[in-house]
Amino acid sequence: MAHYATILSFALYSGTFVLTIATMQVGHIKFQLNQLCWTIVVLCLTVGQLKYIMHNIFNGLYWFALPIMLVVTNDCMAYICGRTCGRKF
Repeated sequence: MAHYATILSFALYSGTFVLTIATMQVGHIKFQLNQLCWTIVVLCLTVGQLKYIMHNIFNGLYWFALPIMLVVTNDCMAYICGRTCGRKF
């Protein structure tokens, strides 16, 4: 499924790029190319950052979930021990 998503994204991006170049007006080519270049730079920066952020989140998910599970387990066991052994000793 991810392979098809990559191909579809590339096809849509390529089609949009070709359509943008095909609809440029003769008197405004310098301005339109400047805007197109800045749009591509901003897209690359934001998409690239989001890609690596998601990669880091999924790689570090173990180190996020393990401490939370340890704290929850500790609190549950402290509650159980307090209820069963509390004020008996």
